[in-house]
Amino acid sequence: MFSGATTFSESFSGLFDTPTLTVGTPITVGGQVVGAVLLHAPVEGIEGATGQGVRILGVSTLAALALAVLLSLFLAYTFTKPVNKMKAAALRLADGDYTVKTEVAVKDEIGELAAVIDVLSGRLWAAQQESARLEQLRRDFVANISHELKTPVTVIRGSLEALCDGVVTDRAQVDSYHRQMLLESLHLQRLITDLLDLSKLQNPDFVIEMQPLDLTEIVRDAVRSAERLAEEKDIKITQELEGALPVTGDYGRLRQMFMIVLDNAVKFSPAGGLVEVTQKGRTVSVTDHGAGISEDFLPHVFDRFYKVKSEENKSGSGLGLAIAKEIADRHGVSVSVESNEGQGTTFQFRF
Repeated sequence: MFSGATTFSESFSGLFDTPTLTVGTPITVGGQVVGAVLLHAPVEGIEGATGQGVRILGVSTLAALALAVLLSLFLAYTFTKPVNKMKAAALRLADGDYTVKTEVAVKDEIGELAAVIDVLSGRLWAAQQESARLEQLRRDFVANISHELKTPVTVIRGSLEALCDGVVTDRAQVDSYHRQMLLESLHLQRLITDLLDLSKLQNPDFVIEMQPLDLTEIVRDAVRSAERLAEEKDIKITQELEGALPVTGDYGRLRQMFMIVLDNAVKFSPAGGLVEVTQKGRTVSVTDHGAGISEDFLPHVFDRFYKVKSEENKSGSGLGLAIAKEIADRHGVSVSVESNEGQGTTFQFRF
């Protein structure tokens, strides 16, 4: 201590009759040690404070460990619960259940992944529904085309067998059989032509040549051709058309679209009836005053092989309006139909 250093000692314990810790600090003046200060403290108090500190440290450590364990369990549960939900959803997707949802709504990377799985589930479900729809359409198509082909083929075969076997020998009957076979062959030809047209239009690789056209001239051209058909039933076709209206499209296909609708209008109009063709702005309407279409069948008029059962429509292929709808879709034309039974039908084309 007199050398200038602070010292610690327990040698004063005998003086105080108790264990004592003494701290000595020198007093220096001008670099010389001129005295010292001694501080005596019972060791018992120091040991008590130390023990208390150790106890506090131990309790704090245990509390910190418990809190850390609880926090880790909470974080693990928070992380694993959505992961387990996504795993379960993925397994159900793999089993073909495309209606499943993860039901995870957390706003973090896990939530984003869950949202992607939900989107995938929705798209797979939509694809499954579309696949089922297309398969049903395929089956309906096969059934319908088989039915459409069966009748004329049966008639032609039966007529040929009767002629070849000599069952029919009367000249008038022979001529009648020949005419019937000709009509059935024409029906087959029309059916095949319509099928080819529809197949082309539904093929996304089939390109329609677009060019600037006058819509009014296309309508007039279609009406001129329809008037020849209307003459056979003494049906009048009126036109209320505005001036030239520029559009872009394929002349032949657009004319075909209008001809299909005009042909139907003439076909279902009574003898001596009226068919009205009007153009207002970019909308063309074709109206007949025939029997009309019932509400039950109205949503199906553009379906393939849909035919109104009537004497007037017995020779139709059931593909005409489906072709007209495909042509309209290819040109971005909106088509709508309104009909009242016993009053007539109106088709509208909005360019």
